[in-house]
Amino acid sequence: MTVSPTRALPTWLLDLLACPLCGRPLTLNGDHLACGVGHTYPTWPHLDLLPPGKRPPNEGPGDTAEMARLRAEWERRLDGDAAASGERAALEHYLDTIAPRLRPGAVVLDLGCGTGDALRRLGARYTGPLTLIGLDISVPMLDAAYRILRREPRVAVLRASARRRLPLRGGTVDVVLRRLAPALLDEALRVLKPGGAYVTASFGPAHRRELYDALSALPRPKATREPALDTLLGQGFAAAEHHGWRGAEMVTPAEALDRLLMGPAAFHLDRARDLPRLRALAGESGGVLRLTTDIEVSVGIKAD
Repeated sequence: MTVSPTRALPTWLLDLLACPLCGRPLTLNGDHLACGVGHTYPTWPHLDLLPPGKRPPNEGPGDTAEMARLRAEWERRLDGDAAASGERAALEHYLDTIAPRLRPGAVVLDLGCGTGDALRRLGARYTGPLTLIGLDISVPMLDAAYRILRREPRVAVLRASARRRLPLRGGTVDVVLRRLAPALLDEALRVLKPGGAYVTASFGPAHRRELYDALSALPRPKATREPALDTLLGQGFAAAEHHGWRGAEMVTPAEALDRLLMGPAAFHLDRARDLPRLRALAGESGGVLRLTTDIEVSVGIKAD
């Protein structure tokens, strides 16, 4: 059932998938999947469930190959670099929120899974029966996920958009994850089983504020990206909760710039212009920068 080394389509996944255009079940027909009305999707080199045609106006192409490379390099450092303690602790707090929601045989869907690092860490924490599904629109991120998840036999990754109808049948998922990625709240609710959990995480308003203060041309993140608790309760969730966590990390100017270049801020940055600014700022504090880590996590529980 191992997916990552061969990119094979696991048979158990077909029981969960649905056409993202019409919602009908998908069946395997040679090297592609098809629904009953003829919509087809290739299974090689990726399981690609992104429908052809015009994109929604708010849907981009996803992360670039350089973003994927920087993200994978940084996530490798999280395992052993004390300087990365703020980011690592923030990720652990996120996983701490997810872990109690897992039960034997649970299906976990990660929207915008990126390199698959969160699924890898979650799988390491929970060694029992588990089905992990990663979804991302970026081909470079999927390539990274295949490498990072190659030793995890309970996972499948696929290409799809979290800004459209999700390619899963309704009421099939126990936990939907969304970390630093867009999503449609009504779609998360649709695919969740009754009593299932929607766990989201994003940066709080103070996250890396030192960099945004130093680089004035950089658009600041919104004050909050998480669904408000009253929004979750008004959309069909029976219960909701919110968690916040702040910490700090010490990084060099080059490392600080790489943090920004691995995400959407990269489209507003220029290394030749901005690195000297950060070096000047770090020169005032011994050559390193202290960056604030500010993470917000919301949880919605679907009504039974």
